Amino acid sequence: IPVDGVVIRGDAIIDQQSLTGEAMPVVGRSGTQVYASTLLRSGQLFIRAERVGRNTRAAAGLELLRQAPVYDTRMANYAQQVADRLILPSLLLAGIVLLTTHDTARTASILTLDFVTGIRVSIPMAFLSALNHTTRHGVLIRSGRTLEQLANVDTIVFDKTGTLTQGQITVVDIQPAAAGVTKSDILQLAASAEQRLNHPVAEAIAQYANTQKIPLLTREHWTYEVGLGVRARIEGREVLVGSERFLSGSGIPICATRPETETETETETAAASLIYVACDGQFQGTIRYSDPLRAESADLVQRLQKEYGINLYLLTGDNPQRAFQVSRELGLSIQHVYAEAFPVQKAQ
Repeated sequence: IPVDGVVIRGDAIIDQQSLTGEAMPVVGRSGTQVYASTLLRSGQLFIRAERVGRNTRAAAGLELLRQAPVYDTRMANYAQQVADRLILPSLLLAGIVLLTTHDTARTASILTLDFVTGIRVSIPMAFLSALNHTTRHGVLIRSGRTLEQLANVDTIVFDKTGTLTQGQITVVDIQPAAAGVTKSDILQLAASAEQRLNHPVAEAIAQYANTQKIPLLTREHWTYEVGLGVRARIEGREVLVGSERFLSGSGIPICATRPETETETETETAAASLIYVACDGQFQGTIRYSDPLRAESADLVQRLQKEYGINLYLLTGDNPQRAFQVSRELGLSIQHVYAEAFPVQKAQ
């Protein structure tokens, strides 16, 4: 999508991860606000442009990065000052050697290998070595000044998608709802119906089926309804894969059970992350997907809070329900969670 604007007409699936960091796609239709640099995965939109070029949110985010200051290190500045003050003593020492020994080679050695040069070079080399070490371990630090400031850090602000979470949609659970139907049956029907679709959830289901070594069935013909799901003919059977509204609108009764312990917010979040599967007019079961947490996130958050006493905040472009769910799983305070934030808002 090349501009910021409002959808006039059309329906489409929009991937906003490049701008908001959110891995879950959104449905764009009349009245939806859309943004430059986001990706239209399927469908077609007619957009009334409101901000173009350097006025878009994406351009504003790039400008923030460009203007971010890079400071010299205090240690390097101090070393530079010490070296400048020692220039005159070094010259005097070289002059004394020349006068007493009349040996130009010895004098030249003092001028080329004196400790003033060592002071100038050692500090930048030390920081360069440290930055190289952290980069090799997957930590990108902008400057040596940042290393100096780490000792005084009392607050860390995390992004969510790709930082605390894996940053990609993954199938996490399959629940059969019909007698005699297995998880493999549901996965096979869903993956066969959604094969070769470029929707992120369809790609996640197909990838999961591949990792589980589930063979795909022949898809004879199919239709895809943006924001709802796919209707396919598979080996003589009519298969529907999509949202609860999609199946209900097709006259298929759904009897999905949810844990009684779930809160209203958790139920709403879970329902938004469910794919419903039906075959020949009968509800078969559900596939749950999410952007799962990184394996090390929970331990990292607990160590930072308990061992180091650091205040932790969560900034994300995701909706509040998912943001609060992640904060609960990690043990973060809900008061420290800011959702639906674009890059400029995150900077503020």
